[in-house]
Amino acid sequence: MVSPEQSPSTKMENLSSMADVCHAYQLLKKGGLKDENIVVFMYDDIAFNEENPRPGVIINSPHGSDVYSGVPKDYIGDDVTVNNFFAVILGNKTALTGGSGKVVDSGPNDHIFIYYTDHGGPGVLG
Repeated sequence: MVSPEQSPSTKMENLSSMADVCHAYQLLKKGGLKDENIVVFMYDDIAFNEENPRPGVIINSPHGSDVYSGVPKDYIGDDVTVNNFFAVILGNKTALTGGSGKVVDSGPNDHIFIYYTDHGGPGVLG
């Protein structure tokens, strides 16, 4: 699950991107996937943003529950890059710069689900 935008989709005005990534993670966990099979990219500047009325909490619907709690932070902030994204999905640990080092470990008969959310923009994978 990724939200690999740099500056165009950071801060509270773009809460939906981060909330959707966190919500997708919670759905995958509820469906039985293990953390070892989930890689999360997100800028992670919302939960503790000074404008967040509920510090440490992210919701993705009115009156919704916290979707941020328990989400692993494999690649956050400056580690959310196009190069890291490609390295992760290609399983190329040596190409990574920062982050948890977790990559997709799959074979030719595996299926990979990528949930991607972004607003797009110049110089941004989108």
